[in-house]
Amino acid sequence: MAASRKKEPGQLSVMDQFDNMKEKHPDALLLFRTGNTYEIYRQDAKKVSEILGTPVSTRTVGKEKNVDVASFPHQALDTYASNI
Repeated sequence: MAASRKKEPGQLSVMDQFDNMKEKHPDALLLFRTGNTYEIYRQDAKKVSEILGTPVSTRTVGKEKNVDVASFPHQALDTYASNI
């Protein structure tokens, strides 16, 4: 069984990190590596879905519910990134 990661005091959640980076770089598409996939959240998920034709799902990310998420395997980064 894999050990779960606990958030250290003062460590930002993934969605907090997304919000902070999006505020600094509103025109950038932000990709987060999670295990063997890259995940794209919220408005970026919708944009990537339109460009790449990947599905958008809605799920819980950390403590936030109903977050739009698009994803693709990390091995496919070069293929997908060349189309964004």
